[in-house]
Amino acid sequence: MIFLCAIVTPNVESTYPLHQPYSSEIILDCSRLREGLFESFKDLVEISICKERSLVPENNKLLRCFQYIKMDTVSVGDYCWNGECTNCQIWYRTEQGELKSALACRLYVRAGMEITGLSDALKADLAG
Repeated sequence: MIFLCAIVTPNVESTYPLHQPYSSEIILDCSRLREGLFESFKDLVEISICKERSLVPENNKLLRCFQYIKMDTVSVGDYCWNGECTNCQIWYRTEQGELKSALACRLYVRAGMEITGLSDALKADLAG
C-alpha cells in the first residue's frame, strides 16, 4: 500500500497544476491516509483511557483505535500488530468490574470501555 499526501499552499494561484510557489505556510493534507486502515464503522464510541475520554471507531481493535487518536506516533510505534510482542499491552475493566490485561492488537473496542493502564510504549505514543 502506498500513501500519498498532498501539499497545499493556501491562497496561492498557479497556472501550472503541479507547480506550487514557495509559501512559508505549508499544510499537509493527509486525510486519505486513514482510508483502508480501519474496519468499516458508522459511529464513534466513547471510551476512557486512563481517565481521559476519547471517541474512537466502533468495530475496531484497540490498537487501531489508538492509531485513530494519534496517527503520527502510533503508526510508527514499535508494535508487531499481530500479538507476538507485548508492546501494546493494556489493562482494562470488564463489564463485570473485573480488572484484566490484554493486547490492544487483539482486543476489540466496546462502547464505554474503561482502560486503566497502558504499556510504556503506548503511554509514550499516546502522549506524543
